[in-house]
Amino acid sequence: MADWLKSLPKPVGLMACNDDRGQQVIDACKIAELHIPDDVAIIAVDNDELVCGLTDPPLTSISLNFQRAGYESAELLDRLIAGEKLSGQSIFVHATHIVTRRSTDLLAIADPEVVKALRFIRARAKEPIQVADLADVVTVSRRSLERRFRQTIGRSVHAEIRRVRIDQVIRLLLETNLTVSKIALSLGYPGIDHIARDFRREKGISPIAYRKKYAGK
Repeated sequence: MADWLKSLPKPVGLMACNDDRGQQVIDACKIAELHIPDDVAIIAVDNDELVCGLTDPPLTSISLNFQRAGYESAELLDRLIAGEKLSGQSIFVHATHIVTRRSTDLLAIADPEVVKALRFIRARAKEPIQVADLADVVTVSRRSLERRFRQTIGRSVHAEIRRVRIDQVIRLLLETNLTVSKIALSLGYPGIDHIARDFRREKGISPIAYRKKYAGK
């Protein structure tokens, strides 16, 4: 695996089928003396907190809704016990969100000012950020930064801020029992209308509908 990783063009992004394989890729990168995430950015699946947290660097992973799948399995079992005849039922374990850790923390972008701005946005994701706030971080004009964002990541600065902020909203929706109004307050949104508008723009549904769809019962 180390030899194969060396042969890949750099930088490269790699998705492992589960967290254990992701950990093996990280170990192989160390053998190959490849830097993570600068040379190889790695994302896995399952979001096993123990595995992801013990890797060095910690592993970014896609969280799956095992809890809902468990409820659906129990429901099918109950129907079978009750004597209902079932055939061909399938239970799907859906992905809910990405838990970002250091294995994908730095986007492999050649423009250093864009990287600097992205780091600032991620570091301040739990705070209300304005495009003007980046003026103290980067050494280019707002117009130039907007142009360079669109060239490198295909989004405006404001759209990237909104995307990263909504990722924080999703984590709180799925990992806590906080109401949407309390989530809005904790993340510095002016009100529930603002968070609902931004969320719908990013995900196409309301925060409450998203929680009902993806959170465990």
